[in-house]
Amino acid sequence: MANILLGGIEGGATHSKLVLYNGKGEKLVDMKGPGTNHWMLGMEECQKRINEMVEEAKTKAQLPLDKPLNALGLSLSGCEQEETNRQLMEELKNKYPQLSDIYVVCSDTVGPIAAALENGGIVLIAGTGSNSLLLNPDSSEHRCGGWGHMMGDEGGAYWISHKAIKVCFDEQDNFEQPPHSTEVVWKAIQEHFNIKT
Repeated sequence: MANILLGGIEGGATHSKLVLYNGKGEKLVDMKGPGTNHWMLGMEECQKRINEMVEEAKTKAQLPLDKPLNALGLSLSGCEQEETNRQLMEELKNKYPQLSDIYVVCSDTVGPIAAALENGGIVLIAGTGSNSLLLNPDSSEHRCGGWGHMMGDEGGAYWISHKAIKVCFDEQDNFEQPPHSTEVVWKAIQEHFNIKT
């Protein structure tokens, strides 16, 4: 049992977390890594980062780099489509045969539910992007969000910043006058971007 090696990566847009366990359930490694959303990085860079993280984990656990993990679970941001999940898995097998014998690929919304509950549940991710999933006991599911910080996430930091800058620009270009003074907001924008006008 000690020879069995199981790995898992919970990956977001900006950072990921990797754990390695042996067959006895003993944690060998727990580490952080870079973002692994293939829509933001491209499939090739995502695969490269996954491989590098697993190699770093193997090194920390004093395991041979050429010995594949028995299984690697990938619960990643952006992995909502079976077709691209299959592509990710197949290309990892072909490019990095020493990485793992078996893969399980799913969305980062599925991983937390599977880890904590047997009969479904609900998860809300509020990170760089927001996403939510309701997984019912009959395996039916409902999603909301997941469009990323540029298209969704109303009320998030990116959206608020973008909106603040746009309100100031619209006022200065005489497109639309805001209902309140933008003096404090415009001063903050100038200081942040080190600009005068």
